[in-house]
Amino acid sequence: MSNSTTLLDNISASQSSKESTANALFDALSPAIIFGRRASTTTALTWGFYGGSMLVDGVLTPIDNDEISLTASTTNYVEATRAGVISKNTTGFTPGSIPLYTIVTGTSTVTSYVDERAWVNPDYLTHNVAVTVTTANVTLTAAQARAGYITASGALTGNRSIIVPNDGEWIVFNNCSGAYTLTVKTSGGTGIVVAQGDRMHLYADGTNIETISGSGGGGSGIVETIVAGTGISVDDTDPANPIINVTAGAGTAGRHAIPISAGSMSPSFTGGCSVLTKIASAANQPDIVTLDFDKTTQEYAQFSIVMPKKWDEGTITFKAHWSHAATTTNFGVVWDLQAVAVSDDDPIAVAFGTAQTSTDTGGTTNDLYTSPESSAITIAGTIAAEDTVFFRLSRVTGNGGDTMDIDARLHGITIYVTTAAETDA
Repeated sequence: MSNSTTLLDNISASQSSKESTANALFDALSPAIIFGRRASTTTALTWGFYGGSMLVDGVLTPIDNDEISLTASTTNYVEATRAGVISKNTTGFTPGSIPLYTIVTGTSTVTSYVDERAWVNPDYLTHNVAVTVTTANVTLTAAQARAGYITASGALTGNRSIIVPNDGEWIVFNNCSGAYTLTVKTSGGTGIVVAQGDRMHLYADGTNIETISGSGGGGSGIVETIVAGTGISVDDTDPANPIINVTAGAGTAGRHAIPISAGSMSPSFTGGCSVLTKIASAANQPDIVTLDFDKTTQEYAQFSIVMPKKWDEGTITFKAHWSHAATTTNFGVVWDLQAVAVSDDDPIAVAFGTAQTSTDTGGTTNDLYTSPESSAITIAGTIAAEDTVFFRLSRVTGNGGDTMDIDARLHGITIYVTTAAETDA
């Protein structure tokens, strides 16, 4: 053991004063001596190392002095697991391992070596914070981050992120399966994208993020701005391996609603619905302000939105908010929405994309109805960040589900978009 006299391979028992001094020195050095080169058992292609004491899953565990056989005429990468198991390979350090030595060998001897050991908090060697990244991004607490190595487990596709708070210095290790992009950052700094097998060193100031090593085993997609997630729970059943669970919709990136009132729309120049109409629901109570759509002829309204930069440029959906005047039978109404994106210096005269419908049923005079959410709407055009998107909405009178024999009154719609970032920076 590194804190015992077994380390003093070359000290004579008769030299008691020197032995006492040496023992004192080795006691002081023992935490740093673990896995150190042991000259007395290092010969030819055998590499000897000292043992010591190491925390493994929170338990102080003895590591014995031992040796490992090297491969001749190549570069050997000697490493340890977080459980203290020594191994070597000839291809490079394994992601998540503790690098010990890079050793170059000849046909029968060691020709040179580099000591790759560096002191780290023992927690880094013993704790594995398994992060389950499922439906959203993850923010670690300072305590979770200080637990050491962080393994994002599971097959991921698309973009996910882990945020480490500005509260110290940590090693972060990411080892997912599948093709994906994972971004690691401190909460006050710029993120850095890592793929499988990459290890990062994150500093407390939130700006200095250094790649320690990276062998990359996957990675695709566009880098997204990091999201400070909410809706996070931690399973502390195994304190050494807490699981961070992310609930759907966590964080400020993700699904967002954009309400559009009827007053923000205009009847289409061709085939337009009625102009904005206002009637009283009752004295001194909310007015009914609507665009009214005919019962037999398909009519249209239009509006446009400059989309936020953080929009993921993907599909959207909508719900319609509507009402009707008095009628006795046939309350079915079908709404549809279509859209096209126009970029800077592009022509406005372009065709709308394919419309998707939302069918609803009324029944009570002057009640407000909200239709079901539509299917995904693909926006036409070549989409770019901060495009203006032009929308056209109609009542689809030719649809078999549209049966109401009076005007349908549109109060507004809600558009649902997905954002891929926290801000529009």
